[in-house]
Amino acid sequence: MSKKTSLRGLVKNIVYGNAHIDSHLVPLLKIINKKIDETGAASVLDIGGGFGDNYFMIASALGAKANCLSYHVVDNARSCKLGVSLFPEVTYSTDIPESQFDIVAVVGTLQYIKEWQEAIATLKQRAHILYVARTPIRISNQSFYTQQAVCPEYGESAMRKVGVANLSVISKHDLMSEMSDWQVVLSKHHRDYAKHFGRLPSDYRDVAYINFAWKNGEPATDN
Repeated sequence: MSKKTSLRGLVKNIVYGNAHIDSHLVPLLKIINKKIDETGAASVLDIGGGFGDNYFMIASALGAKANCLSYHVVDNARSCKLGVSLFPEVTYSTDIPESQFDIVAVVGTLQYIKEWQEAIATLKQRAHILYVARTPIRISNQSFYTQQAVCPEYGESAMRKVGVANLSVISKHDLMSEMSDWQVVLSKHHRDYAKHFGRLPSDYRDVAYINFAWKNGEPATDN
């Protein structure tokens, strides 16, 4: 969810049926839409999907095709509890299910997993297509760890620093190496992210958001 979108705003949008889709979700929407057109259904596992805000934007954009979408969110217990009250058609869990999914989406989440390589290996066992977005990617150097200020998007402490979180800045080379046995179907620069690392030495600021998608065991298609 964008910084301009509050929880109250999301609930209002749900009630009145208004929605927009964030730009980092547009490629994912296209993948889901294509899957539904080809097979009549699509199953999605959303890792770190919060209370279902990604689902709301995607389902709203799909319109009537949302009836063909099966959606499962993995997040913390608090987010799952809220999600159940907002989107009863979505399933939630605090652990990654054993089931197979057409698409596994990791949006704004991979950077908070220190052992991200192990996470990728697990998700590859669940997915036919793996989608990664809103993760700071180091373009030309090695992966590194740093810390990020935690500023809630809503509530009494909205947009104020309440703590820090450990952050993995994953190099494009390392991520591609982990996915080398899968076919790349999307690798597109989304936006620069260097300014968010302004307190680090200049050599550590070659960072961007890149939208990635890989397909298991099939030839690459046009982006």
